[in-house]
Amino acid sequence: MIIMKDIDTISGTKFIRRKDLTPLVRLEIAYKALMAITYGLWGTITELSREHEVSRTFIYSLASLLLESSTNIFSGVISKLNPNIKRVLFTPKSGNPKSWVEFVLCLILKGYCFENKII
Repeated sequence: MIIMKDIDTISGTKFIRRKDLTPLVRLEIAYKALMAITYGLWGTITELSREHEVSRTFIYSLASLLLESSTNIFSGVISKLNPNIKRVLFTPKSGNPKSWVEFVLCLILKGYCFENKII
């Protein structure tokens, strides 16, 4: 039997945005979760959910959002940039072409990226 006060609880707000979970904390949670998923680390998602007192579903959604947004940012956006902006953003400070190649290789090796997604 459903009592009237139970109806208010059921139809009320399901989620409340917590002020202690700042965007930086959410980004950190998403990053840790994405790394755990990528490397197959068992128990990390549960540990994060207990540490921050959030649901595992919330953590998976943050990781998914981070993966989707980073994919959108780094796939093809560079090729659409104005050449002047490319020069400012992507020219190594030393001006040495060798350092540019080293930088790109570092991105490929450390980021597990494909060349065509970086260049």
